[in-house]
Amino acid sequence: RRKARALAWPPASITLPNISTKDDGAVEASEYFTVTLSSITNATAGDVTAQATITDNETAPTLSINDPAPVVEGGSISFVVTLSAARASGAVVFDYTTQDGTAIDGAADPNDDYTTATGTATIAAGATAITLTAIATKDDADIEGTENFTVVLSNQTNVAGAGNDLTGLATLLDSDAP
Repeated sequence: RRKARALAWPPASITLPNISTKDDGAVEASEYFTVTLSSITNATAGDVTAQATITDNETAPTLSINDPAPVVEGGSISFVVTLSAARASGAVVFDYTTQDGTAIDGAADPNDDYTTATGTATIAAGATAITLTAIATKDDADIEGTENFTVVLSNQTNVAGAGNDLTGLATLLDSDAP
């Protein structure tokens, strides 16, 4: 009489067919999906679930604001904010505000140089630029040199974390002859 012996085979493995992903053109975080084996016969199921990761191949665009051409005091000046590439989905939203340089905005000062501008702007999905509302400059009677102020962007969404140019410089030319 022979004794029965347990026979052991190395764990079996299977290779699933390739699962294609779709390049959607959207800048997004990694995405995940799960593959689950079911209807297993003639075997004892172990771990039947695996998670796959789809790593995005698009990079977020950068945001920049221009330094417009100088304007003679009394005129208006506009800043253009651009993206390095259009977003397929998801708008870019940011705040903007003016900051004094040698030009000042002093509501109580009759010799102030420009009107403060502050707000929130949006560049829609598919677009690459927006022009901010024109900022009025004031023509004073002072004989002075060239002055400047900046527009600073902040709190931006859906853009790269680095490589952004978030400050635009406005230059005001004096309208009064010495």
